[in-house]
Formats: sequence, C-alpha cells, structure tokens
Amino acid sequence: MGLLQRAMRFAGKNKDLVANVGTGSALSAGFGLMSGGPVAGLAYGLGDIATALPLTALARKVRPPKSRRVEVAPGKFESELVPSRLEAAANIGGSLIAPFATEAVLGGLMRPPSVEPVVASQDQQIMQQMMQRQAINNLQVPQAVAPGTQFQAQGIEQTFLTDYVRQLNKPLEQYPPEYIEALRAAGGIV
Repeated sequence: MGLLQRAMRFAGKNKDLVANVGTGSALSAGFGLMSGGPVAGLAYGLGDIATALPLTALARKVRPPKSRRVEVAPGKFESELVPSRLEAAANIGGSLIAPFATEAVLGGLMRPPSVEPVVASQDQQIMQQMMQRQAINNLQVPQAVAPGTQFQAQGIEQTFLTDYVRQLNKPLEQYPPEYIEALRAAGGIV
C-alpha cells in the first residue's frame, strides 16, 4: 500500500489530531510564505506537518486523550476528547523543531542570497566621484583637486571662462558673418 494511502487512512481515523497539527502547520506555511515566497511556504508547511504529526501521534499513543461529556444543547450531551499535556507539548515541540529540520533536509536552499560588498579603494571612489562631477558640470578636463581629497585646488572653474566668452559673443550673433570677419581682421575683440 502506498505511503499516501496510509497517510489518508491515518488522517481519516484521527481527524482531531490532524486538525490540531494542521493549524500549526498552516501557520508555519504562512510565515514561510511571507518570508521566502510560495516555495518556502510550502516547504515549511510540509516540514511542520511531517515533524509535528508523528511526534503528536506518538505522544497520543503513550498518553491517550481523556473523554469528557459536554452539553451542546439543553439536555443534549456529546463526548469530547481532551488531549493530554504530553500531546500538546509534542505538537508545539514538533512545530518548533520543524523549521530546523526543513532547513537541514533542503540543505540551506531557503536562505536568501547574501550580499557581497564590492571592495573599492578610496582612490577609486575619488576618481569615480570626479568623473561624475565632470559629466554633471560639463567639464572638458577633470577638475583639479588636492591629492587624496575632493577639495578644489584651483580658484575659478574652467566653465566660468567659456560661459563668460559665450555671453560676450551672444550680441554679435545678430550681425552678418562678413561683419564679424571684418572685426576679427581689424583686431577686434571677437
């Protein structure tokens, strides 16, 4: 007989036991789902039921539950099974052991990948920052800084001079090119 058929037959005979263990297994599956996704949720839920159910069943064999009468309606009584303390401890203990057993069986597949930092020297970082500054400020040459620092080693940035000359030449754009050439030939400021 297959393992699945035996498990189904056992679950049919012990519905209250499977319901008690199943609640904890559903919680483990939910926590696994939140922390690692659907595969982790399924793995932790199955791991919990595979660990806690045999331990709880063994505890039930060692210490069977007691029966008590409960009044469900006025004048109508039904018997109810009360699990032993050993059974409750086995259920909780199995749920506590289950994540470790699941990790051991899966070989650490459920762990998130670790981040490995890139090792970069300070000089590499400074050079990268200077290249970024050069790109942002539209500098044609890298900015001069004091060695090993980001402190500017020159007074006026080179962009100031090019922007200043561009502003000076802006009014000349309205004149024809021949006039500008004549000014250059005469030694004008153009």
